[in-house]
Amino acid sequence: MAKSTTGFTLWKLTALWQRNLAEVLGEFEITQTQFAILAAMIGFEKDGQDVTQALLVAQTNIDKMTISKSVRGLQDKKLVKIKKSKTDKRANNLELYAKGKKVADTAIVAVAKADEKFFAGITSNQVDSLNKLGEKVISALES
Repeated sequence: MAKSTTGFTLWKLTALWQRNLAEVLGEFEITQTQFAILAAMIGFEKDGQDVTQALLVAQTNIDKMTISKSVRGLQDKKLVKIKKSKTDKRANNLELYAKGKKVADTAIVAVAKADEKFFAGITSNQVDSLNKLGEKVISALES
């Protein structure tokens, strides 16, 4: 069998990881994009930051239209609400309902466990290296 290209290896790994993640998140009835939004919101709220869709786009690298559509889905599920900004009367902020915070907190733990299981075949040093390489590629592409 011919050696895979780096891109194809990344694609296969991502497809396997996404399939695994979809199964885990199915228990919470949220998509991977919705999970990324909820997890980012948890972090921003812990830091005391007002959450906007633009901030979520910047944090997650998910395009604006997908964020908007996913936020509407989270609103429909009563996990996220939109509130008028206290500092900018033209802007809206996103806020987690108590149910949204509970789903996010529980899903974050479940995803962390799933990641541990998914990457159990490699050492923690190799996981760290994988993270560093990924961050380096992301950083280079974002600059």
